[in-house]
Amino acid sequence: MADAILPRLALACLRYLTSAFSFAATPGRTLLAGVPDAERERLLRAVAEIYSPDRVERRRLSKINDRRRKAARVKQDQSVLATTGIWQIVHLNHSSPPAPELAAQESNHR
Repeated sequence: MADAILPRLALACLRYLTSAFSFAATPGRTLLAGVPDAERERLLRAVAEIYSPDRVERRRLSKINDRRRKAARVKQDQSVLATTGIWQIVHLNHSSPPAPELAAQESNHR
C-alpha cells in the first residue's frame, strides 16, 4: 500500500518545491539558507539520488533511453522511406543475386 502512495506523495512534494522555487526572488541554494543543516542535507541527498542514482543504474537507464531514441528514429525513417516511390518499387521487385557459392557451382556445371 505504501508503494502505491509513495509516487503520488513524491509528485506532490516535487510540485510544491518547484512552485516555491519559481516564486523565489533568488534562485538556487540560497533558498535553503534558513533550513536546518540536517534537513538540508537530507533534501540535497534525496535530490542527488533521484538526479544521479548509482553509476551502474545511471548507465543502464542511459542505454535504455538511447535504444528507445534510436528505435523511434529508425521507425520514423522507415515510415518516410516506405512512402517514397523508388523505395516501393525496389522492395516490390527485389530479387537478390545468387550466393557466390551457388554462382560458382552453376559455372562449373556448364
